[in-house]
Amino acid sequence: MNGISILFIFLILLLAIVFIVGIIILFVGLLKKDKRNSTTTKGLIFMSIPIGIVAIVILYEFSHDKFTKKPTDKDLVGVYHITDANSLISTNQYHSYTLEFKNDGTFYLTPTPNINVCETGKYFVDWQFKFNELSFQCDKGFTTAHIDRNFSGYRIEFIVGDPDSGESIFFSKEK
Repeated sequence: MNGISILFIFLILLLAIVFIVGIIILFVGLLKKDKRNSTTTKGLIFMSIPIGIVAIVILYEFSHDKFTKKPTDKDLVGVYHITDANSLISTNQYHSYTLEFKNDGTFYLTPTPNINVCETGKYFVDWQFKFNELSFQCDKGFTTAHIDRNFSGYRIEFIVGDPDSGESIFFSKEK
């Protein structure tokens, strides 16, 4: 288990504890004879913090999928260079590695460390598979990549090794 997973579990437990404490404080405030007490308000505030955070996460997931553009085969056409490699490749070498998508459905990739894809072949986009939307067909078979979409555009992500390790190489399109 890596540090981010442990932090995520800790955050979920913390939110659950805050919610339970909020319920207890609210219950105590409701049992008081004085109807205008601050204990009830404090309980509601404690309960609203985790509920608000969960609501924000759900809204982000909904808005991300609905409001980010899914590039088509035609949108992908162009030349891409590495923009981030999580210290897998030296930053001064980023521009020497190229990924090019062509109009005829073929691609060219300069041999890149940690990416096991042939130099030339065909590519396909299929949004049915989350985190494997882009397929590269080589003579020997298929390799997949992820189209990392955000509100300002997208980039091509090749996950290196274990997907939970967080090591990826990102290619962004030249303007």
